[in-house]
Amino acid sequence: MSLQQRLTALAQAVGGDVKSLLAAQGSLQALTTSAKSNLVAAVNELKSAVDAAGGGASDELLHGPAIVSQKLLEGPVAFNNWIAVSGNLVIFRQLLDSLAGLTYLVNNSVAMQSLAGNATAMGEVAASASAMAAMAASQTSMNALVAHATARTAVASSAVAVAALAASPVAMHTLVNNQPMLSALVSSAHWGLFEASTVLPVFGGSLAMVADAAPGFATTSASSVYAAGFEAFRAFDGVAASRWAAAGVAASGAWLRVSFVQPRFVHTLRVVPNANDVYTAWRLDYSDDAANWSPAYSAASYTAQAGVATTHPVAVAGRHRHWRFFVVTSSTGFAATRELELDGWL
Repeated sequence: MSLQQRLTALAQAVGGDVKSLLAAQGSLQALTTSAKSNLVAAVNELKSAVDAAGGGASDELLHGPAIVSQKLLEGPVAFNNWIAVSGNLVIFRQLLDSLAGLTYLVNNSVAMQSLAGNATAMGEVAASASAMAAMAASQTSMNALVAHATARTAVASSAVAVAALAASPVAMHTLVNNQPMLSALVSSAHWGLFEASTVLPVFGGSLAMVADAAPGFATTSASSVYAAGFEAFRAFDGVAASRWAAAGVAASGAWLRVSFVQPRFVHTLRVVPNANDVYTAWRLDYSDDAANWSPAYSAASYTAQAGVATTHPVAVAGRHRHWRFFVVTSSTGFAATRELELDGWL
């Protein structure tokens, strides 16, 4: 091939490459930027527009999870100031959508303390099923959550968050020992969801007694017994037709007690009053030594249909060995109970 032929072939090849590049690039006139004749100028124009809209957010949009993590580690004040800036909430949501970012966040105590104290951020977390699932599975995040009133309020106000807590053993074992969090849940609109998801018969119902000391995981006792066939365990035998009845007509001060071999956490009490002797006031007490008692729930003005069960939330932190149903007054002066059932966690 002559030199002339080689030069011609080279020119044709270069021309073909240029055409391909131009085709791939597209027409610069189709750009929506003001600059239409220079790609560098168009890109710079776009960056300036993004910076003006988000205060330099272009870098943060590219590295959102890392930026948020950095702000959280700088402490509550820095994070509060950062998330209050317009546009940064969108960047925070990127962290909630990032598996790696969430994993880092929920296991870092400094970051979690910053997050738990911010109402805006906690509102976003509480509404995110994936974020709440990650938090509920982490002891670090649960410790921060229950320690901050802001976080407790946000979580108790969200059905998504309450469901995530109820489904996590880590979360439940934290909640049962935290009085403020239990109180927030009991007073929220989603207590029923929490209760339904975590009900486990602790005593009575399906865990029925057949005698005051059988089966052997608990014993029952009472202030007094009317006669044989009306023993304390009759209120925990799962049989609606049987009942415990106290001796005499001195209902005030009469009590039923269950003492567990191992302490139990209780979050719900179910009461079935006797057909003739409906209580007008009573309370549920707990103790760790059977000598010093504290109230767990009080029904100071109790009205119920005879023989019909009523259910009551119990917001007492911790597991306790001894639980006592204490009668204050009854409609007839007699004390008798068909069934009691304690629900919660073992």
